Amino acid sequence: MHEIFTSIISITIGLAIYDLAKTIIENDILFKKFNDGNDFQSKTLSKFLTSIIIALSIESLMVVFKIVLDDYSKLINAFYLVLGVTLLIIGTGAYNWLSEQKNRSGI
Repeated sequence: MHEIFTSIISITIGLAIYDLAKTIIENDILFKKFNDGNDFQSKTLSKFLTSIIIALSIESLMVVFKIVLDDYSKLINAFYLVLGVTLLIIGTGAYNWLSEQKNRSGI
């Protein structure tokens, strides 16, 4: 089981790095969606944070499974990881809400 978890973790990290690199290349090098507005930057940041949250959610699920198979005493570490992912989700939601409020007010 350890080899399966190691390969899944490696694939997840690789996908997160690929998504970040693709976003940077599309937006900063190729200028596919060239736009100087704050709305565009906000959406790019939200997209990046969403991909990080997805990667961390998968990682935390893998950690929970790994701990359950090996040693129950380390379950608190998995709880902290899930709590961190939850805080990232709440923070991203608050950032999106505040960005939308700012764009509506025209500031």
